[in-house]
Amino acid sequence: MKKKLLLLACAIVISNAQLCAQEQATQFSEEIEIKIKLTEEQSTLLANWLEKNARHCGTVELTDSYFQHPSILTTFRNPEGFDDAPVYLRVRTQPGKASVCCKTSGEQLERRIEAETGVSSSIEMVNILSLLGFYPHVEIKKTRVKHEVEFEGSTLEVALDQHVQGFVAGGDLVDFGNFTEIEIKGGNKEVAVLYNFLQHVGISEFQLSTKSYYHIALNPTHNFYETRVLSPHERACFAGSPVPIVPACLLLAALAAGAAASTFIGYCMTYLFTVLSGGEELGQGAQQLMN
Repeated sequence: MKKKLLLLACAIVISNAQLCAQEQATQFSEEIEIKIKLTEEQSTLLANWLEKNARHCGTVELTDSYFQHPSILTTFRNPEGFDDAPVYLRVRTQPGKASVCCKTSGEQLERRIEAETGVSSSIEMVNILSLLGFYPHVEIKKTRVKHEVEFEGSTLEVALDQHVQGFVAGGDLVDFGNFTEIEIKGGNKEVAVLYNFLQHVGISEFQLSTKSYYHIALNPTHNFYETRVLSPHERACFAGSPVPIVPACLLLAALAAGAAASTFIGYCMTYLFTVLSGGEELGQGAQQLMN
């Protein structure tokens, strides 16, 4: 009897564990970031700005090893003429720390799905992958200087990647240059914040990388960069319509005047809702709420 109860308890535990695993399997993290190839002048400008205005989070030497599998994880020839991979597996090694990560290329340039976890030993992780039939395909080395900054309601991690180098197994080492990766780690998740930050720093024209370091290493002669030029007007479009200063000041004055100004407040709120929404419908709704 006791043996049967024990087996039943084990079955329940295993069943619950499987259900939890299935639920967690669909809860992937979304990476929201952009990668910019920097000129020497831009690299210096950004480094100086970060030194004065952001929190330094350390400098580290990173080695990223990307793996393929002969049947489940391989590259293919993209119709645009380069070797591509919709999903890639990476083992990252740094002093005293290691991790394994699987990423997708993503349908949007700035948004990717990833799953990452720390491991106690990158060597043992590589051994496990080797036993499963995976083999190292690409290696990337870089010096990363990390900073954290609060901007427009977002917590940004700004990584300066210096002397990025990579090679495909059996190939020559290629120097990619200097880059920055700007990622939203918390708060406001709007992609516009990333571009607004660059313009705030003083970088309004830049080379936006459309692919990862992995793809760049696979295709060292292919151009994966788009030239972007941000104007003040584009910044306003990214960030949404700015709150008009004069009506906002009038609204504050009305609030200070007390309840006698309630009608005036209603009209000001109607105006603000209309401008921020880009239309009259929401403004009319706000006016009805005030009446």
